[in-house]
Amino acid sequence: MFNEQHKKEYPILGMLGMGGGIARAGGGEPGVSGQTEYTTAGTYNWPAPADAAYYGVSIVVVGGGGGSRANRSGSNYGSGGGGGGLRWRNAYPVTAGQTYTVVVGSSGAGSPGPGNSQADSGGTSYFVSPSVLYAEGGTGGGHPSNVAPGGGGSPTSSPLIGGGDGGRGSDSTSGGGGHGGGGGAGGYAGNGGDTRTAPNGPTATPPGGGGGASFSGGGGVGIFGQGSPGSYDFSGAPGGSGGGRGGNYAGADSSFGGIHGGGAGCNDNAPPTNVYLKLFGGVGAVRIIWGPEREFPNTGTGNNGTPAPS
Repeated sequence: MFNEQHKKEYPILGMLGMGGGIARAGGGEPGVSGQTEYTTAGTYNWPAPADAAYYGVSIVVVGGGGGSRANRSGSNYGSGGGGGGLRWRNAYPVTAGQTYTVVVGSSGAGSPGPGNSQADSGGTSYFVSPSVLYAEGGTGGGHPSNVAPGGGGSPTSSPLIGGGDGGRGSDSTSGGGGHGGGGGAGGYAGNGGDTRTAPNGPTATPPGGGGGASFSGGGGVGIFGQGSPGSYDFSGAPGGSGGGRGGNYAGADSSFGGIHGGGAGCNDNAPPTNVYLKLFGGVGAVRIIWGPEREFPNTGTGNNGTPAPS
C-alpha cells in the first residue's frame, strides 16, 4: 500500500513543530510507504502520519535559484544568478500526529539594470529548522563593478548529510557572446555546473543541473532521487536527475532558471523593456518520503517507492 499526501497549494505563516520522536521504535506495526512534496514557495506545517513515525523519514531540500541582472545598455548583457543548493538526509525520527515546519525557498527575481543594481537571491529551503536540514538559494546576479556573480547555494549547510552546492552564474563580457549564464542547481552527489563560455569552455558533465552556456538559464534538479546528470547548453541547460531545463538565451521566454533551483541567465536580442521580469531563478522544493528501503540518494526514492528516475 502507498499513502501520498499533497501539500502544495496553501503556504501558511508561523514556525511550528520543532520536536522529534524515535524512528522504528515505540510500538506499533509496520505500515504503508508514503511521500509528501512541496513545490510552491512558502511556509507549511507537515503532520507526521503513524507510518512515517514507524519508519522515520528521508528528506531532500533544494534552494531557489538566483535571478539575473539585465542590462541593455551598450554591449554588456548583464549577470546570471547562481544555482540553489541541494541537501538530503535519511532516517530522521518524527512523532505521529506532530507537525513539522517545511519552508520552500522562492525563486530570485530579476533586476532591470543598468546601474548598480543586483537581482534577488533565491530563498533558503529547510525541514524543521536550518539546524536539521537546509539548502541555500543561489545568489542573484549583480553589477559587475561592485557585486560578484551569483554563487552556489549551501556552501556552509549543516549538517551536511549529502548533496551538492549550486553552480556559479557569471557576468557577461562587453563584447557579447561570453558568460552571463545561470549556474545549475546542486546535485545528489556533487555540485551544479558553473556558467561556461560558448563555444569553448569546460566539457565535464555536472552531477547537478547544467550551467548555462553564455547567456542561457541554468538547469534545475529533480526531487525524486539521483538520476542522470545535467549538462551545459547554449540554448538552455538541461537539468540533472529529471530537473527542468533553463530558458533560452534569446526569444520571448528569456533565460529563466530551470525547476528546481536553476539560476537565471542574462538575455540577448531582447528589446522589450520588461525582459527582466522573466529573468527569475527556479523555485526551490522539499520532499519527504518514508517506508521500507526508501532513502536518498536513490533507493526507492522515485514516485510511490519506485527506483529513482534514470
